[in-house]
Amino acid sequence: MTVKNDFYADRLLRKLDVSDPFYAAFEAQDVSRNVGFDFSSFQDVVDRALDEIRETKEAYFDSGEDAKAHFGDELADIMFSVINIYRHADLKDPPSLHVIRNDATKQRANDTETMQLIDDIGTLIKHTATIAENHPKDLQKSAQELFDTGTQNYIVLAQRNGFDPTVLLKENVRKYLLRCQAVEKLASEEHKCWADLAHNNEIVKYWQKAKTNLK
Repeated sequence: MTVKNDFYADRLLRKLDVSDPFYAAFEAQDVSRNVGFDFSSFQDVVDRALDEIRETKEAYFDSGEDAKAHFGDELADIMFSVINIYRHADLKDPPSLHVIRNDATKQRANDTETMQLIDDIGTLIKHTATIAENHPKDLQKSAQELFDTGTQNYIVLAQRNGFDPTVLLKENVRKYLLRCQAVEKLASEEHKCWADLAHNNEIVKYWQKAKTNLK
């Protein structure tokens, strides 16, 4: 039985275009957590982030008409995952993308530089996971370092591959929220809400169906 209407995607989508993309990603993830849609452990967040590292490196060497857009999507997925680690370390309100110092140049990074920048983020993700397991009191410091370096690398990678880092991350959040919106629509058709899906362990099933419907 539906206990309440806890839908949120429409509200966050309406304000997305005037929101800072870092905060928009953080808020979307945090609101999702409040309705039961979140990773169950810190290690799960880390594993997802490392998957994004691998997928982004693979996408960089893709060929085809949509190869560049695919790489951009995967690059933004890394930033989205880094923000998720930041949030799971109980850090609050990431700084604005607009106030972070930007040292990126317009020169395109070569393959070696690109792989190194991505690998540097992956190394810090693994380091943060080790800190979480062995030195949890230092987790916030490690997650902040990951966020700071990950952000700088993300900005450089985005700009040197012809993307606006602000637009790229904002569209990534939009994609996430549109999938949440699709989950809510599917749930509403069955007179359910997020609380019902969480109670019945149905969120993953509805998420996969929503992703399929949006392709």
